[in-house]
Order: sequence, then structure tokens, then C-alpha cells
Amino acid sequence: MALPLGEMLIRRGLLTEVQLRSALQHQDNQGGRLGSILSQLGYVSDEDTASILSQQHGVPWVDLDYLRIDEATLGLIPRRTAIRHQVLPLLKVGMALVVVITDPRNVIALDEIKFITGLRVEAVIATEASIQSALEEYYGTEQTIAIKRVYEELASAGEYELELTSEEPEIDLTEFQHAGGEAPIVKLVNLILADAVRKGASDIHLETYEGKFRVRYRIDGVLYNVMTPPYPTRDAIVSRIKVMGDLDISERRLPQDGRIRICAKENKLRKQIDLRVSTVPTLFGEKIVLRILDRENLPLDFG
Repeated sequence: MALPLGEMLIRRGLLTEVQLRSALQHQDNQGGRLGSILSQLGYVSDEDTASILSQQHGVPWVDLDYLRIDEATLGLIPRRTAIRHQVLPLLKVGMALVVVITDPRNVIALDEIKFITGLRVEAVIATEASIQSALEEYYGTEQTIAIKRVYEELASAGEYELELTSEEPEIDLTEFQHAGGEAPIVKLVNLILADAVRKGASDIHLETYEGKFRVRYRIDGVLYNVMTPPYPTRDAIVSRIKVMGDLDISERRLPQDGRIRICAKENKLRKQIDLRVSTVPTLFGEKIVLRILDRENLPLDFG
């Protein structure tokens, strides 16, 4: 009979009895898996816990950093199920599905996956941190999914490209579009600007309220609600616009003014557009107003 996880860690010299009693007390008070609690308390690393569990249950341990999962395999387990049980489909071989899980004793999760897929389920172990990271990478977070939905909605309106320009050397917007984890925010801001220009808006309002963040366009003098991006994205969106306008992103208590110059390209036609950026601190965060100045449509005459 396999020894309990705590006792195996003690025998390996990775855990003391005092630490185990502390972790068990924490588990009694707040619940949760012992391995996860030991990691949270800093007593044992995720790798050590996974290694012990692998030996304890005779289940292989894999390193997800060196593995790639194809989309067909990911589609076998719904996102909600994968996140709820912290499980990831790894490989389908014939009528067998290999899944990565933190605790191979979680028969509820394995039985549900077997029922959903109709396949024989084989489990392998990975660290909790690596599984969480892989779930976010492959299935996306709530934030990235919401941004992607808005991005697809705006992008479906037509082809429209923007790039930053300036009298001085400036960073091309395409460089930001590949800026790692910030790429979704960059794409979203880029499409908000492109959509406003395409619709002939004179102003863009980004407004923060208690638990709500919304974007509005002023078109022919009337403000229209355009979208409500996920509330946690507000700081990233505001910071992105402040970077584009060469404003101080660390200053949030004083109003700031700046300028963004972009080159809009539609149907192979290019035109220069200036945006005046104004930030105003409010009770729930910063509000930003961008005034769009299309040089080709300025109503100027000799008078």
C-alpha cells in the first residue's frame, strides 16, 4: 500500500513533521489539496510534489514546457471542464486519451472526461503551476477571450490598418502587435482607433466607472456606446494609449495632454490622422478622450 504524500516527503527529507502538521491544519481550516497547500506555504516545490505523486501512483511525470498540443486534441475537452478540473488533453492514440492532471486520484474528473470523449483515459502528472500556465496558453483567460471576441467583431467590419508616425523616430505599431502577453491589448486599442476613424467619429471616450469600463464614439455630435471591454483590462488599455501619446504612465493623479499621429490605410489609400489625447483622473480611475483630426476633411477656406 502506498504511503501518504506527507510521509513520503518526510522520508525523503523534503518536509519536516512540524511543517506537515502546519499544512494539515491549513487544509482542515481552508480545504484544498495537500500538495497545493505545501507549495503555497513554501514548504515543498511543485516539482518535488509531482515527483513523489508520480512514484506514489506509478504514473509518469511530464514537463509541459517541452510539449506542444495540437488543436484537434484540445477540442476533445471543453474549456470549462478543463479549467474546472485543472486537466489538459495531451495526446490521442487510437481509442485512448492521455491527459495531464495534478492529482491522478481525481476519479471524478477522469470519469467525466471519459464520458465526454467516449475514450479510455490515461493520466500523467505535471506540476500545478505548469498546468495552470498551459490552460491559459491553450484555452485563454476570460480576459483574452473577451478581447478576442471584441477584436473579431471589429475586424469583421473591413480591412483597415494603422501605424504610428511622428516627426521623430517612433515605434511602428506592428512591433507592438507581437509584444508577447500585451499583444491582445495592443490589437484591441489599434482596432478601437481604426473603427472610430472608419465610422467618421470626432471623439473617442474611454470611461471608467465603478466595476465598469466602456468605450464611446462621438459621431455627428452624438455619443454612441460602442463596447464594454472587460473591467480588468482598463489599466492596460489606458497605459497603452498613454504610451502611444508619449505621456507619463506612472502619473495618474494629474491631467495630461498628448498627441498621437497615425497613418490610416484603407483600400490601398493612405492618410495622416492626428489624435489629441487628454487624460482626466476620476474617482474610479483615469478617463481618456481622444479628439480625431482628419487632415483631409478639415473644413478650411480662405476666409
